[in-house]
Amino acid sequence: MKEIDDFFKRNNFDYKIDIEYAASILLEDMKKGLESEAESVSSMDMIPLWKNLPTDIPKDKKVIIIDAGGTNFRAGIVYFDKKGVPEILSFFKHPMPALDREMTNEEFFDSIAEYLEPLKDESDMISFCFSYAIKIFPDGGGQAIKLSKEIKLPYIGDCKINEGLFQALSRKGWKKIKKIIMVNDTAAVLQSGIFSETDDQGFDSHIGFVLGTGLNSAYIEYGKIEKLKTTEFYDKPQIIVCESGKSNKIPQSKFDKILSENSNLKNEYFLERMCSGRYLGELCSIALRAGAAEGIFSPRVNKMLLNSCDFSTEEISLFLKEQNHDKNIFSGIIEAHSVSEDYVKIYSICKCFFERAGRLSAAVIAAACIKTGKGKSPDKPICISADGSMFLKGFLIKERIFKSLHTCLTEKRGIYFVLKTNDEAVTLGTALAAFLN
Repeated sequence: MKEIDDFFKRNNFDYKIDIEYAASILLEDMKKGLESEAESVSSMDMIPLWKNLPTDIPKDKKVIIIDAGGTNFRAGIVYFDKKGVPEILSFFKHPMPALDREMTNEEFFDSIAEYLEPLKDESDMISFCFSYAIKIFPDGGGQAIKLSKEIKLPYIGDCKINEGLFQALSRKGWKKIKKIIMVNDTAAVLQSGIFSETDDQGFDSHIGFVLGTGLNSAYIEYGKIEKLKTTEFYDKPQIIVCESGKSNKIPQSKFDKILSENSNLKNEYFLERMCSGRYLGELCSIALRAGAAEGIFSPRVNKMLLNSCDFSTEEISLFLKEQNHDKNIFSGIIEAHSVSEDYVKIYSICKCFFERAGRLSAAVIAAACIKTGKGKSPDKPICISADGSMFLKGFLIKERIFKSLHTCLTEKRGIYFVLKTNDEAVTLGTALAAFLN
């Protein structure tokens, strides 16, 4: 629709952004992030995890796992049987501590220890997936880099999370724990890909991708890492967590800039705001109000959209999926019982934001695949393990990502891949992290 295309051009919104172009920009940012820790060099953190995937799945081993982040705290036991098949045992869920009130570090870790009481001394290992940006140390410990505004732990950056938990468990009388390993959720998703391997299907490398309320990717780096030159890990293959959502290299539209200005983290997480479920509904709402301000809808709809509140990503995704002209989130704004011109324009605008999110997500994954240098044979492709509510449920997101990757990677570069999902990806990947090489 020419009127909508012209509207997008006036606002510098390119929903058909070239995936190869976007991937090349991200790839360059990734390379710079491996050269130096300085924030001025790269907008991505490129966090080394110091370890690669295990050559064998553990057998007859038990590990306590914690998945902490968002609104829920989950914990349980994963047992790898004598054949290495994982079984999830004694799993339970609680509200995430420090969401309802500010806590000291000691209060936070004591709350976790209280939650873990039913699992007391069931294993000598705990693998702790902390779903916020954390710096991982070679000994498996971790320190928070940045927390979202929702969690109220003002001093958490002053301690190693694993040490704080170990001390809290000791206060509760735990005796068996020998080590607590910190895990990033995107790395856990990458690691879960190992459970997709069979006797008939092996993989050349693994990628982890999460598109939910946030955006991130992880991959295995096989080359030398310049910022680790003074360490023993300089030339060792290891998992890298990119913190892709922080990239600021993709050109922003006027809509993106408005959203950034209203954000508490307006100088960070630019790419995340362009793609993730936390922000896509708000972006669509900003664009619809901008269109109304320019008068591209009928007079009544212009007025009502200008006064409308933000629509959620879930609401708009459902609107796009159902195509219900009689009852939808815009029923009080646009004429019902017919496909009006206003309906078509609103639908087109919202659809284009989801299309751009899919294309940019594909670029994030493509950059990681290219960086591995693997996947050159169809018999041994790269395993892309993907997770997140937006990836799984967003309007045509998964389908767009797969189609874009097939064109960009396989058809144009001869890089082969499979795209895998697993309902228990974070749980299984977190359990496996306790046994990484």
